[in-house]
Amino acid sequence: MPGQPKTLEYLWFHDSASQKDISRECIIDKSTVTSLLKCMEKLDLIRKETRPED
Repeated sequence: MPGQPKTLEYLWFHDSASQKDISRECIIDKSTVTSLLKCMEKLDLIRKETRPED
């Protein structure tokens, strides 16, 4: 999926990044980030967590 390598690299260095952070820093549309993260989570590449302050 386009954007996946860039997102994985960003998350490697920014472990607790928000979807907003990923969108801004990787220059990917917010809706695309949402779809991308869902796909990556299904593949067990990432684990999404809810922040108490969100």
